[in-house]
Amino acid sequence: MSYNIFYKPAEQNSALADVIPFYENGTFHLFYLRDHRDPAKYGDGISWYRVCTNDFTSFTDKGVAIPAGSREQLDHCAYTGGIIKYDGLYHIFYTGHNARIKDTDYQNECIMHATSNDLVKWTKLPEDTFFAPEGYCHGDFRDPFVYPSPEGNGFVMLICARPHSGNAIRKGELIKMTSDDLKHWKFEKKFYAPQAFHTHECPDLFNIGDWWYLLFSEYSDDYTTKYRMSRSPEGPWVCPPDDSLDGRAYYAAKTASDGNDRFLFGWVPTRTGNSDKLPWMWGGNLVVHSLIQREDGTLGVALPDSIGSTFKNQTAIPSFSLYNKYDCGEKVLFKRTDKTFSLSFTITAHADSTRFGIFLNKNESEDKAFAFTFDLNKRRVEACARPAFPAGEYDNYHMSRPLPNGNSFDITLIADGDIYIIYIGGDVALSARCCNMLGDGIGIFSEFSDIDIEHIKFGKLV
Repeated sequence: MSYNIFYKPAEQNSALADVIPFYENGTFHLFYLRDHRDPAKYGDGISWYRVCTNDFTSFTDKGVAIPAGSREQLDHCAYTGGIIKYDGLYHIFYTGHNARIKDTDYQNECIMHATSNDLVKWTKLPEDTFFAPEGYCHGDFRDPFVYPSPEGNGFVMLICARPHSGNAIRKGELIKMTSDDLKHWKFEKKFYAPQAFHTHECPDLFNIGDWWYLLFSEYSDDYTTKYRMSRSPEGPWVCPPDDSLDGRAYYAAKTASDGNDRFLFGWVPTRTGNSDKLPWMWGGNLVVHSLIQREDGTLGVALPDSIGSTFKNQTAIPSFSLYNKYDCGEKVLFKRTDKTFSLSFTITAHADSTRFGIFLNKNESEDKAFAFTFDLNKRRVEACARPAFPAGEYDNYHMSRPLPNGNSFDITLIADGDIYIIYIGGDVALSARCCNMLGDGIGIFSEFSDIDIEHIKFGKLV
């Protein structure tokens, strides 16, 4: 599968995972974990790579940044971390993971350090390696996030950790460590320990205005990127009414700002065997959202302007209505189209309407499609099969997002290969991957609803 918008490494089977974004001088340097998925050629280690972009649609691959260590070294898998620049020198702190070297019953993890003068050539500093502090498991100690202390004295590192004591599963913590020199670190305290999740992977901390935000990803509940908010960089951390930023098919998202706007960098996973009936995999394609702060301080996501403006070839489609208050109906917009496109419109539901949405890849003879379904009773948009028969065809566990208030929605759909992302109302997004291309039909459907569809535009890249 080829992609024009959502970056993926060029090798056929390879995948992008866990992006560590860094912005400098007009360029986003996106460090990421590359899974070659070809152990015969590349071995089974994981390395950091770097790709550069300034518009999220064109990318320059800069190759390996932090190479995987040997099978005997602590960083045979160089996993997630953070980057900071201090006094002209770049510092990467990353997770060293090697399941073959362990003092626990299943794996070993540690925090490792590398430096660079130019973001290209990195020198590992094994003497700076450290392990979990006393009372914490050495097998779950990863994903360091480093930032200057908000108080202006030294540096802070947040680390995903699990204490020996506590709940069997729900005892994940973020711990706080501090340093004066970026070489020697000491344990300060528990930073966030809600007794809610197995771990808080890929943490991120930033502020917008008077609010501070703590991001993390968890796989014991929703398998999504979540956030908390506070008036202080030390908490306490409030859980907002909707604490996720996308659905099940968007993970490990971290942020970076260009000085004006902040963006969210996550990945849409692939599926085993490239089948919608099989499990999600680790890693996939890069997807970038614009991060939006609402008036009440809560966060939403929107389509980045640079991605939307890429679809310069716009075709207007006449408005239409589907009045199906007592039955079901649909209108095909295209029987066939390119695999990369944008579709935007406004849809307004009349009183007592229930369900409607967009169908994609429809096979007329089998009466099957992939769909984004708006359910006004549940007040959610769901990514699923239409009809959902047999049950679980698209493994749509947590493949949904809450709808904005009201019954009129401005919608933009971005399609690229087998990835589809729907943006609603300028602050809600739901990402999905549809591997089984059943057919080519695209259109709007109505189920026991009266709907009006206006301001329809279909965009191509050329």
